[in-house]
Amino acid sequence: SWGLTLNLAYFGCLFAFPQVLPTLIPEGAASELLVGALWELPGLAMGMVLGLTATRKTALKFYLTGLTSFILLFIIGVNNHRQHHYMMVVLYIGYYGIKCCPSIGFVIVYQMSAELYPTEA
Repeated sequence: SWGLTLNLAYFGCLFAFPQVLPTLIPEGAASELLVGALWELPGLAMGMVLGLTATRKTALKFYLTGLTSFILLFIIGVNNHRQHHYMMVVLYIGYYGIKCCPSIGFVIVYQMSAELYPTEA
């Protein structure tokens, strides 16, 4: 189930953001997609650090809690970005967090799957 959640979040956002961002950020949607792709690199680094220091269950909880929080921030920012100026900041934090958290999840899930289903050489 954690693999399904990870793939649904990552690939669903890859599909949705190019369609949604031009309506939210008309002057620079393509550049925001590029910056969002760069936010995956800190996620990989955090995933490596969590994979080395935390237990697998703790790392999964961290990734899923972070992803849920950033999705909620993005939804709140999208629904209120025309009413309050600071909601654009909330929208950007949610967007960059959504781009960062699945990278953490990929590192942890691949590490867990290698440990749960070892292969013999």
